[in-house]
Amino acid sequence: MRDFATLFDRLDGTTSTLAKVDAMAAHFRQVEAADAAWAVFLLSGRRFKRLLAPSRLREWTIEASGLPAWLVEDSYAAVGDLAETVALLLGHPDADSPGDDDDRPLHRWIEDRVLPLRDLDEAEQQRRVVGWWRELPSRQVFLLNKMLTGALRVGVSQKLTIRAIAEVAQLEPAVISHRLMGDWTPSADWWRDLLDPEHRDADVSRPYPFFLASPIEGDPSQLGAPDDWQTEWKWDG
Repeated sequence: MRDFATLFDRLDGTTSTLAKVDAMAAHFRQVEAADAAWAVFLLSGRRFKRLLAPSRLREWTIEASGLPAWLVEDSYAAVGDLAETVALLLGHPDADSPGDDDDRPLHRWIEDRVLPLRDLDEAEQQRRVVGWWRELPSRQVFLLNKMLTGALRVGVSQKLTIRAIAEVAQLEPAVISHRLMGDWTPSADWWRDLLDPEHRDADVSRPYPFFLASPIEGDPSQLGAPDDWQTEWKWDG
């Protein structure tokens, strides 16, 4: 998850749309396909159904920190964000934390650790989540908590994400936009299909760009035989 945390910091640290697109494109080129797929899932605003209630995270934070409940609550009130409060209280301030040597990829974090939490009882959920808090750097604790509560928001629009993917794939943004429509599940195969220049199944259903009706220039007879044309009503008035 280290690479995605680095990307998040780069996106969070600039208001330049070009810099954001460049950062995402560089990330997509650098990470393995499954990680890129999950990054697109998160960057495009999709999220997991909430796995854990924020109130549960607050209770675990009080217990794990050993601090009085009132102090944790006052810290939360001062910071204004629960995920950040937990990260500041329990995460390691340095990037090189004891558990960071593992450097588990983003897709392994999500598929092997985060998503399976929904099938565990509360005691096991607490044991695992608190353990992750203790082993991760603060930034990654913050991102993990946002994913757990379904509240992760990254400061990029879907349009910018599409531009970055199109740059990597060397395809038109309209092609990428069409391929991202509907339901899809992040995976390495899905990412490769998304970038595939020979993937033509979307071309048949891609709509023509919207175009306003305009008056005919010149005499209508210059247009040729009516049978050569398809006509429709101008419904927009």
